[in-house]
Amino acid sequence: MSNSRLSRCAVWGLAALAVPVVAEAQQGQGVVTGRVVATGTNSPIAGAQIGVEGTVLGARTGPDGTFILTSVPAGQRTLRLIRLGYSAQSRQITVVAADTVQVNFALAQSAVQLSQVVVSATGAEVQRREQGTTVSTIAVADTVQLAAVQNFSQLVQGRAAGVTITQSAGTLGSGASIRIRGSNSLSLSNEPLLVIDGVRINSDAASSSIGVGGQSPSRLNDLNPQDIESIEILKGPAASTLYGTAAANGVIQVTTRRGRAGAAQWQAWTEYGQSENVWDFVSNYAVLDSSGARRPGGLPGVAAGTIQFGSLQEFNPLANSDIVRTGDRRQYGLSVSGGTPQATYYISGDYTDETGIYRTNSQDRVNLRANVQANVSDKLQVSANTGYLSSDLISPQNDNNGLGVLGNALLGNSNPASSSGGFLAFDPIITVPFRVGQDLERFTGSTNANYRPMSWLNVIGTAGLDVLNRTDFSVLPPNTILTSANNRIGSRTRNQRQVASYTATGTAIGTFNPLPWLQTTSTVGGQFLRENFSGTNASGFGLLAGSGSLEGLSERFAVGEVNQDERTIGFYARQQFGFNDRAFLTASVRTDANSNFGTNVGYVTYPQVEGSWVISEEEFFPQQTLMDQFRVRAAWGQSGLPPTFRTAFEFFTPTPVRVQGVEIPAFTIGGPGNVALEPEVISETELGFDAGFLGGRLGLEFTYFSKIAKDAIVARRLPPSQGLTATQLSNIGELANWGTEWLLNAQLWTRPNFALDATVNFSTLNQNLNSLREGVEPIIFGLGGDSQRHTPGYPMGGYWGAPYTFEDTNNDGLLSRSEVTVSDEQEFLGSPEPARVLGLTLNASFLRNFRVSSLIDYRGGHKLLNSTEEFRCGFGNCQALNDPDASLFEQARAIAATSSSGTIAGYVEDADFVRLREVSLTYQLPVSFANSLRFRGASF
Repeated sequence: MSNSRLSRCAVWGLAALAVPVVAEAQQGQGVVTGRVVATGTNSPIAGAQIGVEGTVLGARTGPDGTFILTSVPAGQRTLRLIRLGYSAQSRQITVVAADTVQVNFALAQSAVQLSQVVVSATGAEVQRREQGTTVSTIAVADTVQLAAVQNFSQLVQGRAAGVTITQSAGTLGSGASIRIRGSNSLSLSNEPLLVIDGVRINSDAASSSIGVGGQSPSRLNDLNPQDIESIEILKGPAASTLYGTAAANGVIQVTTRRGRAGAAQWQAWTEYGQSENVWDFVSNYAVLDSSGARRPGGLPGVAAGTIQFGSLQEFNPLANSDIVRTGDRRQYGLSVSGGTPQATYYISGDYTDETGIYRTNSQDRVNLRANVQANVSDKLQVSANTGYLSSDLISPQNDNNGLGVLGNALLGNSNPASSSGGFLAFDPIITVPFRVGQDLERFTGSTNANYRPMSWLNVIGTAGLDVLNRTDFSVLPPNTILTSANNRIGSRTRNQRQVASYTATGTAIGTFNPLPWLQTTSTVGGQFLRENFSGTNASGFGLLAGSGSLEGLSERFAVGEVNQDERTIGFYARQQFGFNDRAFLTASVRTDANSNFGTNVGYVTYPQVEGSWVISEEEFFPQQTLMDQFRVRAAWGQSGLPPTFRTAFEFFTPTPVRVQGVEIPAFTIGGPGNVALEPEVISETELGFDAGFLGGRLGLEFTYFSKIAKDAIVARRLPPSQGLTATQLSNIGELANWGTEWLLNAQLWTRPNFALDATVNFSTLNQNLNSLREGVEPIIFGLGGDSQRHTPGYPMGGYWGAPYTFEDTNNDGLLSRSEVTVSDEQEFLGSPEPARVLGLTLNASFLRNFRVSSLIDYRGGHKLLNSTEEFRCGFGNCQALNDPDASLFEQARAIAATSSSGTIAGYVEDADFVRLREVSLTYQLPVSFANSLRFRGASF
């Protein structure tokens, strides 16, 4: 090896320990300007990224497609240009000191994006062609302009293969859960990791300490879609190894908007909409016998001859209540961006005022963001990104709740003259003064430094925090709801929480070309993570009339405090070999220590290996127009999920006891701990290919994945004789998920006056609980306590119930209880996870200024428990147990569910659906007319 090569390796080794401060000799500098347009139409392309290889210099094109790069070192330079949806370009230029170079680009649309870059766990940008895994990218700037997207969940839904989002409810402010390639854990969270501008942030799917029946806000929807530039989704351990512990469920990377060099660009937007209940509320029913007496649920008795049918009584209490209304949404926003080639900025503000369809449901939100970026030199780029949210949410009483709106109606009665007016206990309009809500203040900030002291060495540092202060509250004025003594005297609860997440990451990357056909990239780095959760609880009863504070309480005060501190330190390394820029082999490893691991567990190591080969660029690949791009890829990797706080450690809970009439302090065992408790380690294998057809007009991606979790954490029952808690968490399970993903991008028609493109993503999913440790019984849970199970040999969380048969022996169209037979054995009824998911996006542009966009979503191959109807039949007010016109199937499942050996089998229903999620028509004001109004552009 040459002395110069040895010198470089020595410096590279030192760079792993400290940031180099030695710089190359100062060179002369020049300026590069230009314009980027679309091939064929010559229309400007905004948002294209231009970078100078070997430096940190970069810029984005403005609305007119222009860009400018200053402080470009003189000499031969390579410009790299990328834009999602277009073919990437690289161009060699000569920069002359103190001179300006004009470079224009014409980009052709392309359905294949092998040269598109994504942000890696190290903070560096990596081209897709180098990766052995698939990464889904959502161009938010384009998506938001085409549809009235209200929150982050809607932004992601239906736009990425293998990603499923389920709303917890339809009410305003309710959260959503995200599953990427199925569920990985029986006991831990299955939510993906969320990273914004390099900083991990809190994304709890259920974030509230006061229940209203099952609904809860999600921190995921705190993000403002208007401030997001792009979203990248890493779908499993094969892609997320370098993110370490907590990344096994996948990673969602969010990049917020950046400014562009040039004069200040102001953008204003406003939105108004309405939300209405489109569901016909079901009625309550009862049989009236021949004497006119009400006999709820009496239809089986009519069939058996014990009740003489007179008539059917039907009443819909919600149709006669004022609790449901038309909700509305108002949004106002303003942003400004611009700057110089040396420093750019983006500043925005957004206010949203919404009311839901229930009179007890509303939300006000203020989002603010300020991002700045500076090219200190051609070697150093720094940026700072800050976001602030203020939210006031009022949630309705609903779901499984004695004060719930729907519960009181659906479990009510058919008699409008009853004291409750047909409701279960009361008309829920009286709950309007009962306020349950959440006030939130949230700040997210990050700083990033990208330093390239030499052309072959890049050092990246990122630090940031995410702090949210949350107040969960409820105020029930006295003498408002008189259903119980506690409600009559009023109550007040105020729980304050602070959740703070801190991230610090440092990475050094060295790139070498030891041979003309060989490129090597070596990466080392480390990361520190901390999440601190603290809070206080206060509540009581006997609220003074006219008071809404804790000081107005007079009895049964209760206080509490919670503190949690979780920390992770990790180190990682990555080595990549590139062969002629078309074949790549990469090996990575990360090792983590986490404060939630058992005391007998030290560092846990996660390895990964991946390969990618762009075969279509080889000389032996036939030159043809049908298939002009083809790449194969493969990857294997591991990642983890840490145990939850304090489950690995024994701890005690204080409690007062009386000894001989005297109260003294005592302790009970709060948790037995487990010194050997390890993280759940999930291994994933991913295989696939990318193909381009017809000159980039058609792109196809295929992926097969297989995930296995061999250390699944399960709550194991403990013998009562041990005197400990009922369960202890242990690594005793093995789970498996496997399936396929397909992505098809097609530019169906491209003309100046008409263009049509389509995107189809389709995925399949299979799940299985391979095993539980010997002696561990199937885990039973779910609505009713036993509707779902984790059973070896079956999908996780599958529905189970006893099958039943029925026969209308006298052919009278009615079933008696003796004509329905319920089995003594339980059987598997189906999985709640969709086995097939499809998303179809269509965009059409016509007459130059009009655009139509639509999104269709399909899910199939799964089941859902219709617990609402099962509950109603249990109360005797459903149609199946009262209406002689009810089908035999409806009668049979109701009788089976309400029999002495009741079964839910009839209410586990096929959950397949096709939904038109979005459709929009956008009109772009002609540029000349917009300019006459002193606007650069406007759309409706």
